Amino acid sequence: MSADYPWFRFYDEALDEPKVQRLPAALFKYWINVLCLANRGTPRGALPPTEDVAFALRIDDDTAAKLLTELQRRELLEDQDGTLWPHHWGERQFKSDSSTARSTAWRRAKREQESMQHDATLHAALHDIENVKTGNVAGATPRNAIDQNRAEQIRAEGDAQAGAHEPDPATPAPTAKRSKPSGRTKTLLPEDFTLTDARRDYAIAKGLAPGAVALVFEHFQNHHRKEATMMADWDAGWRTWTIKQLDIDSRNGRVSAASMNAGGTGRLVV
Repeated sequence: MSADYPWFRFYDEALDEPKVQRLPAALFKYWINVLCLANRGTPRGALPPTEDVAFALRIDDDTAAKLLTELQRRELLEDQDGTLWPHHWGERQFKSDSSTARSTAWRRAKREQESMQHDATLHAALHDIENVKTGNVAGATPRNAIDQNRAEQIRAEGDAQAGAHEPDPATPAPTAKRSKPSGRTKTLLPEDFTLTDARRDYAIAKGLAPGAVALVFEHFQNHHRKEATMMADWDAGWRTWTIKQLDIDSRNGRVSAASMNAGGTGRLVV
């Protein structure tokens, strides 16, 4: 793992890039894994030898060689002096200044400022309380004197309202309604819960791009298996996941399947 960059940029323009959307599902998965592997490279972005790629991806050397050749053919990898790199890696994965040090200094200064304000407020409050106890109301700040009077007024109004709404002892207290059990048992995500035609059609009908449904479904499976989620209705869970994904895409400005079918275009350099 890269100590400085345990992440890399992935742009939502991939939704509009033909050479990405035309990848078979299995090859798309390997491409993402190759990007992760490149991010760990030395230098960052450089892929290791084929046998190391095979080991990292848990495949044999021949399969790894064919995989890398195919990604080169599809212009998703490029050869630079005998080393494979993701296409346009340097342009897309530029280095940016780290905000960690600046953020840490800002948070420390903010904590110190809040601590000083808290100490000053506490000191003034204790001083005013002491003046009130000794009858030296003139020594208290006008603001605190007003606050004390207002607090007494609110307390008196609260006592009056509590007395007005005190229940009649002769009236029986209402009994709480018992919630009915759902009758459905929550389970982990079943192993046979796969992307059926019905589940795929639902996602596409809602607006997911056909080429993205398989990847979204795989994220759905991986997330809930990693979190050991318990759910009574997994089809309902998939529908909710689809809607949330569309909401995220909308807020991030991604195009939907509807706009793509209407002729929407975009350009991604990967």
